[in-house]
Amino acid sequence: MTASDRPQASGLAAGFLSRALRYGRLGLIVVLAAAPLAAADTPLIATYRDGTLGVSEFEAWKSHRQKAQPARDGKATPKDLIEDLVILKVLVDRFDASGLGQSRPHCARLDFQRWGMAEKLLRTQVVQASRPSDADLKAAFDADPGRHSRPRQWQLENIFKRWPDASTEATRETLRRQMHELRRRILEGEDFGTLARLESDSQTRLRGGRLGLASLDELQPEVSRVVATMEADSLSPVIETPAGLTLLRCTQILEAKSPSFEEARDRLSKDLKRRRFKEAWGALDRQLVEEFRPTYRPERITTDAPETAVVATLRKCETTKEISLAEYRFYLGCLRVPQEAPSLSRQRHLQFLGARVLLEARALEAARRGLDADQNFAERLAWKQLELKARIALDEAASLLITYPTDEEVEALYGRRREELIQEERLHLRTLELAISRALPREIYDQFENLGERLANGEIDLDAAAQELKPPATVVDLGWKTPDQIWLLGRNVEDAVKRLEPGHFSGPVQEGQILRIIHLVARRKQRTPSLGEARPRLVASLIAARRLKAEESVRRAILAEQKIEVMP
Repeated sequence: MTASDRPQASGLAAGFLSRALRYGRLGLIVVLAAAPLAAADTPLIATYRDGTLGVSEFEAWKSHRQKAQPARDGKATPKDLIEDLVILKVLVDRFDASGLGQSRPHCARLDFQRWGMAEKLLRTQVVQASRPSDADLKAAFDADPGRHSRPRQWQLENIFKRWPDASTEATRETLRRQMHELRRRILEGEDFGTLARLESDSQTRLRGGRLGLASLDELQPEVSRVVATMEADSLSPVIETPAGLTLLRCTQILEAKSPSFEEARDRLSKDLKRRRFKEAWGALDRQLVEEFRPTYRPERITTDAPETAVVATLRKCETTKEISLAEYRFYLGCLRVPQEAPSLSRQRHLQFLGARVLLEARALEAARRGLDADQNFAERLAWKQLELKARIALDEAASLLITYPTDEEVEALYGRRREELIQEERLHLRTLELAISRALPREIYDQFENLGERLANGEIDLDAAAQELKPPATVVDLGWKTPDQIWLLGRNVEDAVKRLEPGHFSGPVQEGQILRIIHLVARRKQRTPSLGEARPRLVASLIAARRLKAEESVRRAILAEQKIEVMP
């Protein structure tokens, strides 16, 4: 049976280099006693023009593929896997023969793959060492048993009326009378859930007003003061908040509970392991920095700097390893970070350079600890390195077959996809945030509400407000958000943002255990980009489609020229 017996490469042969290789992870340099693509052993399972495949080599490849993508390769036939392996071997040969391994960017890709896998090994070892013993858990529990207690919780239902936009005192008084009338009707026997569905402005109306369980530290200060006095089956007075009026009914109270050691074990174990790992990982990083003595030159990262400019160094034994600007930019590309120098501050460059140095230093530490000695890891790394080489060779071959889109082709695609190119409305949000905690005095919440009023009146800006309430309050730039992304922040945030005009501030808004004052910095309305604006995206789409076709063409050509013969 030969490759020419079928009209095209199998789906697996067509896809493995476009998926499995694209997502190869970073890892450690390991020299294997026997590389996965060594000369084929006997008995043979297949022959092809440039070589042969032995049974053990094929079984190793099949095992690697099944571990890497079990759902997909579970349906692969032996013939599919043989063709994929031949494609891999041919592309690796092309990589080696063409000198692609001498390219600095390609060397960097292989290095980052090795270092990343080594870092993962090292992290796994530190995580395992951070697991607390039973004695450690018992000692931590006995030291602070109250820390794991559950606070008193109230099962609540609500009816909420939002203050009208640009409301006057007269309109607010009308709303107050409406809420007091609703309270009277409930006291006289009308169903709370029915009235919530008919009258409430909150999304809880869809659930008959059911809010769920809440502790006092999860509620707005104005609300928590009232809830603290409520009993089961009681109705609150009308509560005024910066956002509107609330009426609450308490259906059940769960008293505070102090769990036993066994009940607290799982949570305690996770918390203690997480804390120990953070401490151990931080200590290891400090040790590596002290040992490798890195230096950083972020001032050399400019748009007109030569690619060979040295932007960082680290000492390895008695030698100095230099990191060039080209290598650093490739590292940023791996992290999907914009590489334009003006877009990153000096501090951000220092952070990324430090992360780049630590990646290599952790890999060296993993090798020093002998973590690469495991044969399974060594084989997995070797296959991934070969897959990455094949991916690079495939990219190079496919690039020669791709033609740049013409203006006519771009214009035609723009016409076909104009509806898809519509840009959603986006809103730029900044927030002043305060984490709700029982440890904070009541005055902090009062001050936070006062800051909301001053911000709304234009007496102060967000950064100045944060300074007045520092450290518990911080400014967070949420960036540009679509309506769907704002919805994910919570229904209270969504409701507050909907009422804001650009440049204005919301009152305090609670979502979970966070209080926010939201600043709508700017709003971009939904729009369709012009052809000029959409051109880069359209060109990239056309090139991506052509690349897939070109890669398929390369794979078919390899199968056709190699004339694979599978042994009976």
